[in-house]
This record gives sequence, structure tokens and C-alpha cells, in this order.
Amino acid sequence: MRKTHPDLKATLALTCNREEPTGVRLKAEALADAANIALDIWSVSRIAQYLDTTPEGQAIRHAYLGTQVELLSKNELLRVGALSLSARDTKTEAKTLVTRNMSFDGTGHVLLSGASGMGKSTICFGILRKALGEGQPGIVLDDQTVREATTIEQAIDIELRRYLPKLEPLAGQKALELCSESEPFILVVEDISRAENAINLLNKLVSWMLQGTSARTESPRRRWRFVCPVWPRFIAGIEKWNEVNSAGIVHPIGLYSEDDALEAVKRRGDSLGHPQHDLAAAAIARALGRDPLLIGLYDFSEPTQSQDVITQYVRREFNIVALASDLTVTDLETAVDALMSRMLRQKCMSPTWREIQTWLGKGDDLSALRALVARGSVLRLGKGGDSEVLEARHDRVLHSLLARFIATTLREDPEAPYLSEPYFAEFVGTAVALVELDKADLQIQMEGSPLVAFYAFRHAVQSANNFYATSAARAIEDWVLKGKTRTSTFYFRRTLGLQILSEIDSAMVLELTEKFPSDDWHEPLFEARFRNGDLVAALNWLTEYSFDTSVSGRQELIDHVRNKYGSGLVRAVDNTLKTRPLEMRAMRGALFLAGYLADPKLEDAVRVAWQQTNPEERDLVAFLWASARTCSPNSALALGSVLDAWEALPEPDDQLSEKLTRSSLAAHGISWKFCDHIPAGRTALLCATCQRV
Repeated sequence: MRKTHPDLKATLALTCNREEPTGVRLKAEALADAANIALDIWSVSRIAQYLDTTPEGQAIRHAYLGTQVELLSKNELLRVGALSLSARDTKTEAKTLVTRNMSFDGTGHVLLSGASGMGKSTICFGILRKALGEGQPGIVLDDQTVREATTIEQAIDIELRRYLPKLEPLAGQKALELCSESEPFILVVEDISRAENAINLLNKLVSWMLQGTSARTESPRRRWRFVCPVWPRFIAGIEKWNEVNSAGIVHPIGLYSEDDALEAVKRRGDSLGHPQHDLAAAAIARALGRDPLLIGLYDFSEPTQSQDVITQYVRREFNIVALASDLTVTDLETAVDALMSRMLRQKCMSPTWREIQTWLGKGDDLSALRALVARGSVLRLGKGGDSEVLEARHDRVLHSLLARFIATTLREDPEAPYLSEPYFAEFVGTAVALVELDKADLQIQMEGSPLVAFYAFRHAVQSANNFYATSAARAIEDWVLKGKTRTSTFYFRRTLGLQILSEIDSAMVLELTEKFPSDDWHEPLFEARFRNGDLVAALNWLTEYSFDTSVSGRQELIDHVRNKYGSGLVRAVDNTLKTRPLEMRAMRGALFLAGYLADPKLEDAVRVAWQQTNPEERDLVAFLWASARTCSPNSALALGSVLDAWEALPEPDDQLSEKLTRSSLAAHGISWKFCDHIPAGRTALLCATCQRV
């Protein structure tokens, strides 16, 4: 090699299991000098010192000798991250997962907002798994850690010590020092939606996230990134919403797109040995409502209605456990019922295994439950501090188990105290629909927990049980029309009921919402009515807040309504924009909706609305939004006129002027909207005008 590379430098490392004799060292050094090779001798004392006193050495010592690590290294961070991830194994095969097209911009922190079963946790764990595979450290935090810690460094320290109990002090701070802004420490928070005081925990997380948005380049606060799944209804409880909105932290997620659902069904079929062609897969995806969880649990050997997928999955897993043990399915069902009963009576949805042992004793129920937990497909044990905590495969699986137990209770013990507990209203409501509780008995349940009827109505609609949906709707109507219910004291409970109605597709929702008092005609009511075809409600909904206010899930609801009503929605907006006379608020709402729809078929309607509106009454922000988003590739019927009006705006020296100016028009909400919703068609024309302004 020296003939080819005369300047080649080489080092020879030699190890010795004792202290090398002086004579041996001198001879070795002489030979190395003669060969022009550097010599690096590792004696037993040097090896021992390296293994004992350096982070990398201790990691090697742990890997081969099993000794506890005290000094933190990047390799140990990666190993602990993998352990924390494997402890939350979702039992989902990687080959069945579909990569969803999501962009996480802004500060890098992510609050992934979506309903139960939309794949939030799977995506969050996937982000961590990818980071670890690329050599980027991270870890999973549980809600108990978030509750206990006062700083992000302390939270990391607590989690690290679960796996490395003898770590040096300030290990959390050391972990961040091993990371950088370009390769930050990834912190995935387990879904806090079912945690106690979820809103308080969410606001605590948000305060930590906002600390990490400092512009200082060397700030350690920029060396970590949060990724946290959360239910949409908790987003409204964020105290520092304006800062969160500006930082781009909240990212909504919903049902699979048609293409993703098709791919997910085909992958699920392949994994089970039931390959599906495109037409069959598309039919299954539609039948399951493009629901990620239902697709992930679907059994192709036993075609099932969407509302029965989880029930049949649980029954299938019970059969597997029974066949692998000396138990019967009845043994397993009895054990689970006993567990559900104690969980409800103790108001504890995440009991430790020690608590379960105390509840069930050492009899057959505990043995059956132990076999079910060993399988881990329905119930399993996870880490919770120093204890083993029972958790379900998914919260919708737990919901199914609880609802079916409560259904039995409604028949056998209708006065059980937990039936009137508002926290359990969703479980009880599902059970009410399952047993088709008569209206009189339902109204009794509503006295302590009125939301039970709303959840029962939702389940009946989703199960296509029109008979019971009508019965539950009548119970809701009677409750809303009561004089006491219509007072301000019940405003919050009515709002919660409207939020449930906003998730339901049924013409009966329109009839029910008409019964609510005028004080309730705000966002959740407008959403409920728009979801079921009321365009006027959509126009009010879109103009209830200023345009620069970001509302979580807005685009998703509009997409849902468009998929439901197709071109009918576009035609309705077209007709509204061309109607005269038209109230200004309705005009703005129609323009905003046109922009969200981004359909070139609405370009002419926007142009007509522009021409028919008095110049002094035109809302330039609304027209700019609508015209830029509906502009067709080969024309600019409305956009050109709007841009000309923008360019004609004054630019006074007084920057505090309250009048609309060229700069102020694009300084706030519209610029943020265009970041998330790229203008269509003649984007170059818009950009060119922006440069002139």
C-alpha cells in the first residue's frame, strides 16, 4: 500500500490482558518505528480505566458484562429510547402501516390532534422509531412523568432512570447536551387524552414547547422536540392558543384518504393471507368508513359490519387465548367483567397489577386475566412508574369492553352508582344504545348524566339503528326544551352535547339543533348543522372568529362535507356568491368557504361577487383568499382585479394607521393561511404583485 500511497499513515492498536513488560513495549515500539507505524498500546489498566470512567466505555461494559451505567452516552440514549418504544408495542405489523402525507413544519413541536383510532399514537411512535434508526436519540414520556416533572430536563431524567437507575445527577440536562438543534432529542408523550386533568397536562406541555421556540441559536431549549397525540376537544382548552397557533404546533389528523384507505386494506389483507384487488379493497374501505383502527382490526375471513369489527376482534382473541390454555371463553369473559366492574366502581381506568390482585384475589378470575394479559392483544401490562399498569390495546377496545359490561348492568342493576357518573357518560351511552333502553328509563339516566342520551344517539346512528336513534333523539329534545335546561347554569352541558352532535351524520341533527336556545348558536352548533347540509350555518361558522384565528379541524370538516355532498356543495356556494342582495357577513363566509374548497368552478362566482359589490364594501382579505384559491390555471378572472385593488391601497408613513394598507393586508392572517393553503392557478401573478407591494 505504501508503494501506491507513499504518504499513508497507519496506527496499530495492541491490547494486553496485563501490564505489558517494559522490554516487550520497547521491542514493539522499535518494530513500529522501523515500519513507520504509530503504536497504540492498551494495557489492562488503560482498558479498565476506559470502561470505568467514560460514557462510551460504560456502555460497552453494560452490553457485555451487564453492569449498571452511570455516565450517559449517545449510544445509551439510543438504547434506552428503543427500550421505551418497545415497552409501548402496539402489536401492529410494520408492513401493514401506511405512510400518511403529513408535514410537520413550524417549531418542530407537534400536537397531533385527532379522534380516537385515527392513528395518532402510531404516527408519533413512527416518528421516534425513524429518528432512533437514524441515530437521533429520543424517549417516550408517560403522563405520570409529565405530571411530576417541573422542567423538561427533569422529565427526561425521570424517564431515563426507569431504565438506568444509577445514572449520574442531572442526566436529563446531559441528554440534551448530547443533542443539537439539527438533531434534537425526540420526546413522544403517550396519549394524555384519558389522563386525569388532561387539559392541565396539555397546558403544561404547551408551556414547555413554547420555551423551545427561543430564537437564540445556542439555546438548549432548541435541542429537543415534543410529539404528542391529543383529542381535538382538548385543543380548545389551550391557554396560550395565539402563541401555539403562530408556532404551527397543532396538526390535525382524520380518517384515511381514499388512496391511503385502499392501500391499508390491501396491506392488511396481504398480511392475513387474503390479498385484495383494488375494487374489493375499495369496497371494504368504504364499508369501514376509512377508519384506521377498524381497518387494522378487520378479519377478512369473516366479513363484518363496521360497528361490529371491534367486538368480533375481541371475541376472536378470546378464542385464541382459550385454545392456548385450559380456560374457556366464558372464563375469560367472566374475568374481564369482574375487572370492568371494579374499574368502574373504583373510578380507575388504569389500575396497577397489584390493585387488580387486591380486587380479584387469587382465584380463577385472576388466572384467566393473567392468560389474557400474556397474549397482550386485548389487555396488556405497561410501565407506570415503578408499577405494572393495565392498559388496553386501544382505548376503543377498552370502550367496547366497558360498554358491553354496562349493558349487562343496565338490565341487572340499573341503580349502580357509576351509571350516573358524568365521566362514564360515553360508555353508558353506548351501552344504552346496545340494549335499546326505553325512553322513560333513559330520561332517568339523564337526570344525573344528560350526555348519556347524546352518546346513545351517536352510537345508534353509527350502527344504522334508526329506530333507537329516533328514540334517543326524542329524549334529547325533551331535555333541551325543559325550562331548567335552557338556563345559563346548563350552558356548558348543552355545549358538550352540541359537540357530540357535531360528530354525527344524520338529518335528525338539524331538527335537534333547532331546539337549542339562541345563546347556543355558536361554533359547535354551526359545525353540527353544516356537517348535515346547512350552508347558512357554515357561513356563520366561518365568520364567527376573525379570519386570522386558526380553528383546529376546520379544513377536515369542510372536506368531510364536500365528500358527503359532492358537487352540490360547490353549486350552493356558487349560487350564494351570485345572489343579490346578500348580507356582508354571508358574503365573507361564502368567500372563505370558496377558498377552503379551492375549486376552479367557483372562480366565476367570485368574479361576479366582486363586480356586484360596492368598492367601499369589498372585504379585500376575503376576496384575495377566495380568488387566489379558486383561480384556474389559464385565467385570472377575479384575481387580477383583486390584486389591482391591493396595489392601489395607500402606504402611509404612519405605521400605526388603523386603515387597510398595502402592507397590513398581507401582514397577518392571510399570509398564515397561504402557508397552509397554497394559492391555486396563477400563483406567479400573485407573487409578482407581492414583490411590487
